[in-house]
Amino acid sequence: MAELTPTLDRFEGLLRSAGASVADLFRPGIAVPESVPGVDGALMLAPEVVELYRWHDGTDDLGGSSNVLVPLGWSFPPFENQLGYLDESLDALEYSGNLTYWRRLWFPVLRFGLEALAVDGASGEVWSSSISTGEVSLVAPSLAMFFSRVSSAYEAGIFIGTDGRIKAGVYG
Repeated sequence: MAELTPTLDRFEGLLRSAGASVADLFRPGIAVPESVPGVDGALMLAPEVVELYRWHDGTDDLGGSSNVLVPLGWSFPPFENQLGYLDESLDALEYSGNLTYWRRLWFPVLRFGLEALAVDGASGEVWSSSISTGEVSLVAPSLAMFFSRVSSAYEAGIFIGTDGRIKAGVYG
């Protein structure tokens, strides 16, 4: 668990140096329980999810797009918002009988429209899921690795800051 916080601090520093206004929207960290209500009873949170929300409780939202954390629209909603998303989305999918895009041990940490990046409570792996396509894919073996890769992309100039926003830069 000690690996994630320094990686997140590095990431926040890169956001600030790029002029990303989202860095000023980070909420203070909160105490997060080790488990939350889930579809089949208590959902154990991966230790890195607990550490993530102890670092910052998402971002404030100043009108829809100001809480963009990761380039190209991904947001970092507060913990309580993610509990609501988890509850509402899974209830709707369970009712329709379509849970193919979601695993019951996942907790969403980042969102982009109908897509979510979720952390598996058992393995700590980061998965991408899409309600619209019903597809899932493994993104990284851990949150630390995910944010390390994103930070490296910032350092390489793949993501650039423009007018306080982050967008894809020129590769190469």
